[in-house]
Amino acid sequence: MGYERIDPILKTSRKRANAFRSSDVYKDASTTEDERRVFDEAATFGLRTGISVPLHGPDGSFATMSFAQSWDRELQNRTVIYLQLAAVYLHLKVRRLENSSGVWEVPRLSLREIVYSWANVMHESRSAFLDGQQARIFWGRLTAAVR
Repeated sequence: MGYERIDPILKTSRKRANAFRSSDVYKDASTTEDERRVFDEAATFGLRTGISVPLHGPDGSFATMSFAQSWDRELQNRTVIYLQLAAVYLHLKVRRLENSSGVWEVPRLSLREIVYSWANVMHESRSAFLDGQQARIFWGRLTAAVR
């Protein structure tokens, strides 16, 4: 259908620097009926609410990472902050994989290494979304599962 031409998330992402809720875009007066239909169609497939994180790079490069959920409850502000941090972190890591010739060098990581690296990211950023006690419980469970 050419969703990239009418996708309100892409349109909004180009103008924003921080994460935003899809519900805010849907309710915005400048959102057209065609753009609202994109959200309505997504909802029929279970993507009811979520956020998008604009990722602006050098030389005008641009990407967006979106997180959606199947229920109508909005994400808490601290969750939005954490997801934005995770999106930026992942974006920077992926950009580093590309070498100067444009060829991707993908490291071979075991499942354990992948889970452990994400656990470290979450542990380092715990103040954005967890208090100390919750962080200790989360970190303990995750590292036990990886061992």
